[in-house]
Amino acid sequence: MGRQKNFNAKIVTLVKRNGVNMKFAIWSLLIICNIFFFTSCSDNKNGNENLDVLTFEQVQIGKTIEDCDTSKDCTSIYFYYPVFNNDLNNPVIDTINNFIMSRLLFDDAELDGTANLDTIINNFIEDYKMQVSDYPEYNIPWYSKTEASAEFQNKDYLTLKISNESYTGGAHPNSFINYFVISKTTGKDISLKELFKPGFTKELNNIAAKEFRKVRGITSNNSLSEEGFWFENNQNIFNNNFGLTEKGIVFYYNPYDVAPYSMGPTLVEIPYSIINELLNL
Repeated sequence: MGRQKNFNAKIVTLVKRNGVNMKFAIWSLLIICNIFFFTSCSDNKNGNENLDVLTFEQVQIGKTIEDCDTSKDCTSIYFYYPVFNNDLNNPVIDTINNFIMSRLLFDDAELDGTANLDTIINNFIEDYKMQVSDYPEYNIPWYSKTEASAEFQNKDYLTLKISNESYTGGAHPNSFINYFVISKTTGKDISLKELFKPGFTKELNNIAAKEFRKVRGITSNNSLSEEGFWFENNQNIFNNNFGLTEKGIVFYYNPYDVAPYSMGPTLVEIPYSIINELLNL
């Protein structure tokens, strides 16, 4: 504000020196400069930088167990995730970054408010060491890889994908992929009810069922239940694990969500051209 007062004073001095003939032009310039100055200050104060394209730095954190022959598989745990740049301290971007961290922490964040990635990493390695200590003949390495990525964004929404592959003993490894659609207005994840118009469920269910059958190569007239999937009466085909892409909306079904592990995951992508009339975009 002090700089603006000095600037205004210089303008007034210029008017006095050059006479009345310049008064109209100079006062017009003064008004324009004041408008520009206060608009600029307001934008910077509120952190209203352009959110159309959020930029980020990719972070890696993790550990491989000590004293392991790196020519072989070693017990390890790693996290990869984006931290969105927030030079102007925009609270929306803070909310997005906090949301990503909460998803990386999984249930540990709920069980212990002080949980962090370092704690999870160290506990994972220590748990494996205890397993080997209790069963010296045990020589199968564990691993966990969790990755968060920005899959798509437009001026209104950001789609986050969080995936994990892990093995901590048992018959087979485990994996999952979760999608989240984040509002750039609030920084929070949205539901299907916010994305679609009221009364969308029946029509979206029919569309999702058709696309699901296409992806899984089901050409018979059998119901999805008869084909081994856990859909009751062909209802609730779409789920809450969804994301927006450049081409449409994806629904992802992890192993055990709607079928046995042996049948694997399913990714269904429905083009915008099919669901445009249902969307509330």
